[in-house]
Amino acid sequence: MNKAFLIIVINLLSCIFLDCKKGITDESNLVITSTNMDVGLPTQGLIAYYPFDGNADDLSGNNNGVNHGAILTADRFGHNNSAYFFQQISLIAIPELLSDTCSQFTFTAWINKNVTDNSIHYVIDKGPARGSAVLGIKFGYLFFYISVADMNGTEYSAEIADTLRTNVNYFLVGRYIKGQEVELLINGHIVASITPPNLKLFSSSIPNYSSSIGYLNSGPTQQYSWIGVIDDIRIYNRALSDQEVILLYHEGGWVGN
Repeated sequence: MNKAFLIIVINLLSCIFLDCKKGITDESNLVITSTNMDVGLPTQGLIAYYPFDGNADDLSGNNNGVNHGAILTADRFGHNNSAYFFQQISLIAIPELLSDTCSQFTFTAWINKNVTDNSIHYVIDKGPARGSAVLGIKFGYLFFYISVADMNGTEYSAEIADTLRTNVNYFLVGRYIKGQEVELLINGHIVASITPPNLKLFSSSIPNYSSSIGYLNSGPTQQYSWIGVIDDIRIYNRALSDQEVILLYHEGGWVGN
């Protein structure tokens, strides 16, 4: 019985459970699909989905990633070859999917880190060629930031002290609405937020590098490696609702470590 089939079956049960347990009665913001990709999960505005089931392909369309050194490993459910382990100088390069004029977006990712240090580790890097935004850990803080197009390319970072334990699975979400919010969520809960100015994202053609998973993909200055596992990356061109984030957290019947 493969991972995709298990997700279909368990999701149907978990969605019923969530409606009763969490009190979710307003489904106006939820998108229900009958495809075998995400039964009951939000797909409206989904522009890239990397489940890492044996490869770095995008299950939402044609935005496939290119793997550079990441190693297939077991996911949070124990399924082999269903997530990627990242180490020094490994990354998955992905296309620039959002422009610097986008008004909102959401990054989601499952992570499991192997180290706790005072360094910088990127989970998702949206390169500045079309607007800069990053989800990751830096100098002891878990963060999600965007850079705005003012004179200095000022960063607006929703961040919190990194108390994540090693070898434990966490669901990270970075949520952005232009001029309103930059939010970081862990396991479905908002843990940090900041209000950015109503400016477009900072962009630069020097260096002109692509977005990436698990690394800062900047040509000769590649750095900031993620050390550990990353799985189930989703990128949306809109801000997900709190209810939708909760549904993604419980994908596959996940209830915690």
